Amino acid sequence: MRSTFGKSLVILPVILATLFGLTLSDRTAQAQGPDACPTLLNTSVEAIALACPDVPAGQACLGSAPVEITPAGDAGFSAPGDMISLEMIQTLTTSLNLEEGARGGAVLALQADLPAGAQGGITAILFGDTRVVNLVDPEAEAAPTIVLQNAAGYPVNLRGGGGTTYPTIGTLEEGVQIVADGRTEAGDWYRVMSSTGPAWVYRDLVSIVDGDSAALAVLSPDDITQAFVAPMQSMSLHTAASEAECGAGASGLLLQLHGEDIAHLRINGVDLSFAEATLFIQAPTEDSMQVLILDGQADIKANGRSIAAQTNNRIELILDGESAPLVHQAYEFASLEGTPVELLPAGMVCIAGLPQPEAEVMLFTGPGGDYSPLTAMQNDLHYTVIGQNQDEAGTPWWQVDITGYARAWVERDRVRTIGLCDAVAMAEPPRITVSSGGQVSGGLVPAGQSVWQTDPGLDSISGTCLQPPVALCAHLAAITRNPDGSITWRGQELTPYTLYPAGDNAYSYDGRNVLNSGNTSMMLQFVDANNWVMTMTTIFDNDPACTHTLNYTAARRW
Repeated sequence: MRSTFGKSLVILPVILATLFGLTLSDRTAQAQGPDACPTLLNTSVEAIALACPDVPAGQACLGSAPVEITPAGDAGFSAPGDMISLEMIQTLTTSLNLEEGARGGAVLALQADLPAGAQGGITAILFGDTRVVNLVDPEAEAAPTIVLQNAAGYPVNLRGGGGTTYPTIGTLEEGVQIVADGRTEAGDWYRVMSSTGPAWVYRDLVSIVDGDSAALAVLSPDDITQAFVAPMQSMSLHTAASEAECGAGASGLLLQLHGEDIAHLRINGVDLSFAEATLFIQAPTEDSMQVLILDGQADIKANGRSIAAQTNNRIELILDGESAPLVHQAYEFASLEGTPVELLPAGMVCIAGLPQPEAEVMLFTGPGGDYSPLTAMQNDLHYTVIGQNQDEAGTPWWQVDITGYARAWVERDRVRTIGLCDAVAMAEPPRITVSSGGQVSGGLVPAGQSVWQTDPGLDSISGTCLQPPVALCAHLAAITRNPDGSITWRGQELTPYTLYPAGDNAYSYDGRNVLNSGNTSMMLQFVDANNWVMTMTTIFDNDPACTHTLNYTAARRW
């Protein structure tokens, strides 16, 4: 596959004669056959990592050829590790050529509108068949900024203009810092860069942490226009089609911001606001773009409409001036095939998925075939790896996070992974395993739905607790036996829990509570057909050093 970009550009060709001791012809020979893509992708990742280990802010680094550049001045790349100032770049194009065994890659360190001296910065990795065009005028000067902090002792309003007559469009929490880039003529209001864009805050409710307010630009009180003046803060992006020969993720733009300050970028007219996040962006046509939230969260504004996205979301964007961003709750594992996440400075969590779309891989309640099967992995999902262990034969298994399941384990060699998988911690197997022979008995669970009178007992708290024990009254609970062997348990909350077999007539859950206010573990054991007991432990987000334990007893009502 040859690049379709840059044919009409004024190009400075880049040809690497050697790479890790291999000539271009050597690499081409190695990149033929069924291993062509893995060889090519691994070689390009190694080359970029070696050439660009540390890129200073405001610079672009050549990682691996072919890379083509249209400079604003007499500058360009000639060898791996060469750097050029972002303000000198007009167009930067990387290419993927399977026949020649080459995938271009470059690393850019974007400052955007982050305050000078801010912790971290935006690492942008351009790779495969991808082109970016710098839309920022190189003559534009970045506006002076200062750092403010909420000093009111309570959340303060952020408004759509410099005055109390403007609507409240957000809040600045107590003690939180924010960057200001303008002020009213009287100096009594500051324009700040919030997560959703420009807003205004009253001077007497904040304190200056860094900078001189007199240096700020004087703006009209109704000015909430986002300024994009830093090099590459506004750009156009075009990538190869998603059905690329070496994987759907073999071309694109990776962005990672490591720091608490919010940065703002504009790509193809779409405004991105994010902090401490990792994004993967592709734009295969002139009127479409997609953003995968690999980690963290981002606010995305397109065609005048804004949405908030978080980890695992896929944002579909139609750039027709009318369509709102469409949020998909998950993206296919195959979407990341070929993406060089290993190059991200802060890494990325380990993710597992099916090795081929037609593969049939089963998830189990524990590490080994002696545990109960849960469900088959889905081709249109990826699974975050949260732990690892071995079965009795020494075969390694991953523990994966899957909504609604107490525990899910999969044999490591049956899946494909990307990310920081070497850093995954050891995880304890389930507390109760199945009986000998690998058969799980659930014969004490009534068929269909049953209703039980429960007594949760007293909340036993342990650890360093800021909150008092939770007071729960006796209440009815419904249990439904499901066709897949699981049970659905619903107490006082409207949303039920799904518990999966963890032994003979035993069921467990381990994950977020249904109110999304903490992590809950449930272990329910049927004593006989008319009685069960359950231990429920919860650690709330607002009191993380405290464990709440309830010991339920229950008798069947009908």
